[in-house]
Amino acid sequence: MAATITAPLGSHNPGNDPAVYVACLASYNSGTLHGAWVNLGIAATEEDIRECIDYILKTSPTPGAEEYAVHDSQLLPGCLSATEWPDLNQLEEYAQTVCELSDPDFAAYRIACDNAGAVIDEDQFRSVFYGAFDSEADFCQEYYEEIGTDLGPLEAYIDWQDVWRGEFECDSWHSEFDKESGQYLIFSA
Repeated sequence: MAATITAPLGSHNPGNDPAVYVACLASYNSGTLHGAWVNLGIAATEEDIRECIDYILKTSPTPGAEEYAVHDSQLLPGCLSATEWPDLNQLEEYAQTVCELSDPDFAAYRIACDNAGAVIDEDQFRSVFYGAFDSEADFCQEYYEEIGTDLGPLEAYIDWQDVWRGEFECDSWHSEFDKESGQYLIFSA
C-alpha cells in the first residue's frame, strides 16, 4: 500500500472532514461488505482518491473485484452525494476548496454548492455568500450601514426583519440557519 493512502482510509467515519465510503461491488454482490471511508481532507486529489479506490478493490476478499460504488458520504453537497459514482475530479475540486476555507465558511460553501447544483470555486462562492449573522435583520442593518445609508433618527423606526422579507428575500436572496454556529448564513441570488 502506498504511503499516501494509509491515513485517508478507515473503517469508521473520519470525523469532521468530507468523506466518501467506497465499497467493492464484487463483494457487495456476493453478500460480503468490503470497503473503507476515504477522507477527502487527506486524499484531496483525484490521483489520491483513485489510489484509495484501487487499494480497496485490490484488498477485496472477493475474486474479480473491479468495480466500486460510493455507498455513503459525509459533508458533501447533493451534487456529489446523490450518486454512487461521483465525478472524482469534482470530488477533488470540492476537497481542495474546502481545505482553503476557514471553519465558519465550510458549511456555507457546501450550501452554496447545493444551491448551484454543482461544485463551485472559491471565487464563485465569495460572490454569493455574504457572511454569518445572528439574524436576517442584523444582516440588513449592517448591509445598509456598509453602503453608507444614513437614516438618522428614522433608523429607530425600521423593522429590519421586514426589510429582509420585503427587500432581500423578495429579490431571491436567502438565508440558511446553521445549527452548529447558531447563525444565519446569507446568500445572494
